[in-house]
Amino acid sequence: MKYIASAVFILFFGFLLLTRSGKSKAEFNRISGPVTYFQKHLPGHIDRHDADSAMRYLRISGFPKTFTFFVGKDWGDFKPEFEQLDKIKRDDTLTVYFADELDFQAHKADEINTDAQFVDRSSTPYFIRGSKDRLGAYFFLGVGSVLLITLIILLKRGIIH
Repeated sequence: MKYIASAVFILFFGFLLLTRSGKSKAEFNRISGPVTYFQKHLPGHIDRHDADSAMRYLRISGFPKTFTFFVGKDWGDFKPEFEQLDKIKRDDTLTVYFADELDFQAHKADEINTDAQFVDRSSTPYFIRGSKDRLGAYFFLGVGSVLLITLIILLKRGIIH
């Protein structure tokens, strides 16, 4: 039974990602305020990335966490649909739309939020999430479905109990 519960959990996670990938901007949490930090490295940490880093770190006044963005554009990267984050300047007033962190993300550093979906300055978009959540959803739904079907077959044949 624990095998089937694992397969159902994988399917549930896939549905969760699929639901999140289909949300509109208005359905996410949002924070607006002036930019207090925007760099290619995280403040107070050893800079593991060079000047050509695909990472961006953004802090908004009044929000306790630093938003992180992956903006890689190489083949195979989970690149954003649209991004012009490098045009951001300190004290620009931005609105960041972000998803609720999932329970399993509780182990992440308290000061980091990796779930930013959109960034706007006035009504001008600076960042629009890519298809990472949708692709992840399809992967987990596929793996969970195959696993569940396989487990049901093995249970019916008496191979597992």
